[in-house]
Amino acid sequence: MTALTTARRALGAALIALVIIPFYRLLERPVAGFAGQGTAGHAATSAAVLWSGAAVVALAALLAALLLPTRSLERRLARAGQWLARPPTAALALGLGSIAAVITAAFGLLVLDGKPNLIDAMSQLVQARYLAAGTLAGPTSPLAPFWHIQNTVLTENGWVSHYPPGHVVLLALGFRVGAVWAVGPVLMGTTAAFACLTADRLFPDDRATARLGAALVTLNPFLIGLAGAYMNHIAAAAFTTAATYFTLRARDGRWTWTIATGAAAGMAFATRPLSALAIVAAVAPTCRASFAAVVVLPEPWSPARRTTAGCPRSEKVRSPTARRAVSSSWTIFTTCWPAVRVSRISAPTARSRTRATKAFTTR
Repeated sequence: MTALTTARRALGAALIALVIIPFYRLLERPVAGFAGQGTAGHAATSAAVLWSGAAVVALAALLAALLLPTRSLERRLARAGQWLARPPTAALALGLGSIAAVITAAFGLLVLDGKPNLIDAMSQLVQARYLAAGTLAGPTSPLAPFWHIQNTVLTENGWVSHYPPGHVVLLALGFRVGAVWAVGPVLMGTTAAFACLTADRLFPDDRATARLGAALVTLNPFLIGLAGAYMNHIAAAAFTTAATYFTLRARDGRWTWTIATGAAAGMAFATRPLSALAIVAAVAPTCRASFAAVVVLPEPWSPARRTTAGCPRSEKVRSPTARRAVSSSWTIFTTCWPAVRVSRISAPTARSRTRATKAFTTR
């Protein structure tokens, strides 16, 4: 058993322990406050649902193992795998992305009536309305305590949500074109498409497994629910899957893919910073050149197969040095976020306040 295998098994055991052991009960103590105790209560309810669901799935699996003919099932699954492996990668990615977008749009419009159902999305939608109206922050007034909602901040420059700006900017673009409901479906479709492209590169010798995983991403109810409810998790998922794919493409030696990796990782960081850091830490070792290119980029006039660690070499390098550039993540984050840091913003009017805080009828 190699050290890597041991480390993977230890990590798996730790993840299982985090699920089985009720660590959330530590929040039941008075020192955790009202928020901690409320979180512990929700966690207890979720744990009950988790164990009930696990029991149902285990029972169904046991009955299937006992009643279904094994050889016949294996033959059918093999035929299904051959069918999945048949389409071209690009066509399948486009198809899965379209299916994911349609399902998400149907959920958001028919089930949620085009409205947010969580305070996270509500606060981001309100700031997105202000941003679409041309202001970085909303107005403040003596009546702010009666209007203020959770997950928002009152600053000397106005009212803002406490979320990073990446997803807010996308929602603002949706408001500008009159179709904010389409932001989530587009991001969900992007996630499914890049998941398909990435899986095919990770498992080139097992297309059936790769495409089954992509299909599961496409039909994932958790992702569909978040995307249909305007949550920023789906924006982070879209940008991180894109960054993963671009990282794999960068292994071919094209420096343009490293720029795309930095841009996608930067947008993910501007949406959910911790999620972006976790994903970058996971995918960066697959190509050290892609990881380094976030800080060091080659000269634009250098050959495509420039000398990089872990990638093909080329002796024809016209420039003796590499140009240092600011991290894409840091550049995007610092140029976007937020009204709290700007010294001057345009003063919102009462009319813009009414327009930005009206009922969330987004269709």
